[in-house]
Amino acid sequence: MIHYLKLVRPLNLLVLAFSMLLFRYMIIEVPMKMPNGQWESYYLMYGFKSYLSSFGFYVLLLLTLLVAAGGYVINDIMDVEADRINKPDKLLIEQHIPEEKAFTFYKVLVGLSVLLSIVLIVETGQMKISGIPLLVTVVLYLYAQLFKRMALVGNFIIAVCAALPFFLIALYDLRINEFDVGMIIAITRSIGLAALFYGGFAFLTTLIREIIKDMEDVEGDLAIDARTLPIAIGIVWTKVVVVLLQLITTGLLAVVALYFLAVRAPQPFYGLTILMILPILVQLVLVLVAKDPARFRLAGNIGKLHMLLGVLSMLYFRTGVGAFFFENLEMQIKLWLQ
Repeated sequence: MIHYLKLVRPLNLLVLAFSMLLFRYMIIEVPMKMPNGQWESYYLMYGFKSYLSSFGFYVLLLLTLLVAAGGYVINDIMDVEADRINKPDKLLIEQHIPEEKAFTFYKVLVGLSVLLSIVLIVETGQMKISGIPLLVTVVLYLYAQLFKRMALVGNFIIAVCAALPFFLIALYDLRINEFDVGMIIAITRSIGLAALFYGGFAFLTTLIREIIKDMEDVEGDLAIDARTLPIAIGIVWTKVVVVLLQLITTGLLAVVALYFLAVRAPQPFYGLTILMILPILVQLVLVLVAKDPARFRLAGNIGKLHMLLGVLSMLYFRTGVGAFFFENLEMQIKLWLQ
């Protein structure tokens, strides 16, 4: 049983669940203890109530975890040949789990995903939004079968999938009623901006890490005739691509840091600089000096830490400042651009 658990990357799923929970309860439904001792949403005082019920959210959370787990399983099934070379000590399929049983496990995960999608559609009445996770299941299957071996295409798909949970949660609350009061519209708008911010962060950091993984796995990918970016353009030029993406990410984080300076908030400025900007600069240096899989693996692990710190940054909004922060950040950026 432990091998089936390893197959679905429990730590990755835990971080995914944690990020969705924080986005829900730090950005959308910030809990506040009322005088009567009960907990209500902080934004309820402004008349805002999330369209997505608590039950619907937890169905979406479980559905997302099942889709991600299924993606990991089918990827390992299709990647056995390359993994024999790249990570023989971590090979689960064939060594510990027969391929046929692994595929049965995958079909069970997909079946449960379909069932939960139906529950979510019934609960929310939003067929298009609630059907997105099933579309992701198909995309992840095609990724494992085909796209993973294509230069940059596979990396891009995984990066989009990493960003999608934030947008998926936000989509349920982006249906603005023209008769809503200004504060409700502002909160709803801030939810969309928060999804753009954290979704963009997840996209860029995942894209960087996926390309680094391709540089780490060149030997195994060559054996299966894959055309990943390092194989297509070489390690040196792939490093150039990664460094450019890291500089873009650093630049975007620097904009937020400068915003904190502009509003005279030194503590968030130093926190962001040390916990969010410094790690990606360390990763940048590691990528530049890396010459073997071990060094690339270390750079990838720094990327994992950076993603986790990004998720934890949502705790900053636990007092309900999110609705104002993202609106003010947008206004400040527009002011700088004038």
